[in-house]
Amino acid sequence: MNPFDLIKNFPIRYKLLFIYSSCFFVIMTLSSLIIFSIVKQNVQANIESELKNSTTAIHNTIKTAVSVSIKNRLRGVAEKNYEIIQRLYDHAHQGEISETEAKNRATDIILSQSIGISGYICILDGHGRVLKHPKKSLEGLDISDHRFVQEMIAIKNGYIEYEWQNPGDAYPRPKALYLTYFKPWNWMITVSSYRKEFLKLVDIDDFKEGILNLKFGKTGYSYVMDTKGNVIIHPELTGINVFTDKRFSGQFFREMLDKKNGKLEYAWKNPGETRYREKLVFFNYIPEYDWVVASSSYLDEIRSPLYAIKQIIILVGMAALVIFIPITVFLSDTITKPLHSLMEKFKEDIAGGFSNRSVEMESSDEVGQLAFYYNSFMDRLATYDRELLSEISE
Repeated sequence: MNPFDLIKNFPIRYKLLFIYSSCFFVIMTLSSLIIFSIVKQNVQANIESELKNSTTAIHNTIKTAVSVSIKNRLRGVAEKNYEIIQRLYDHAHQGEISETEAKNRATDIILSQSIGISGYICILDGHGRVLKHPKKSLEGLDISDHRFVQEMIAIKNGYIEYEWQNPGDAYPRPKALYLTYFKPWNWMITVSSYRKEFLKLVDIDDFKEGILNLKFGKTGYSYVMDTKGNVIIHPELTGINVFTDKRFSGQFFREMLDKKNGKLEYAWKNPGETRYREKLVFFNYIPEYDWVVASSSYLDEIRSPLYAIKQIIILVGMAALVIFIPITVFLSDTITKPLHSLMEKFKEDIAGGFSNRSVEMESSDEVGQLAFYYNSFMDRLATYDRELLSEISE
């Protein structure tokens, strides 16, 4: 059955109320959905951008802090050995020892030192030929064809980062070196080590507070962990291993550490909390330190503005209906009351015979014009009635 067949028999008041209410509901629903969708996209995009930018900033901060620590460490060792060589050179220049003995002593001191786990100090001449090296087989080799050696020859003093693959290594690894140039002997003293081996030299407190001070929403935070599950920086879990701690399933962390870069949504419950909450996390991998830096926030906090907007839309809709219904009733009364007056007149005329009674015109709209035509019609009927009675009388 066509629903309009039912509506067409309704009184005009209810027709207007039904039609206006339906139109109002459809318009409010569509406009609310559009507004909610746009706001949701903007809120989601803004918080994701904030999390992503914060993660990138933390990533860069950590890399910079570690690089500075490595650079300062290598520089300190290089400058200390430069002082030793300078002192021996002075002794030789003053005739206290021979230059050959001075060089031998300097070489023994340099080669006896280790940097980190596998780092070392070696000596090259100003043209890129290896003079002294912990591996005797490399001494005498010309390695000036390597780009980082060409950079060493060009700058003579300073810090260099480069990739290096030893025989037997599966892939190149990032290394760092600091060199000083002792001009009297044409020596380039290079202090080098793999960057990953210097993590123990990094003072995490230098950047820990800055990371923990970052907040997203009410309780969102940033953290740092390694790929073995050890939490390095976290508001509550610093020092634990999420793979061995029974309070955590570790599944999310395994997925994040396998992926290394990107974003994930997951359920999380901090120690002491009673329920799991959905979280969003952005994370970046620092391969040279085997660290993952992440920024996370709870989805309900991200979407809290959406809930407020949703409530506002509902309240506005309800308030609009409260105002809209009386207005609709009032407008319908302006139409139906004159019509009812006409209907009563017709009813009286039908029941009691013709009477020359006019309807009061309350407006000049269509209903008022209908009353005017009714009055004109009744006047003409009255005239015809008098003429007819007159003719009958004659």
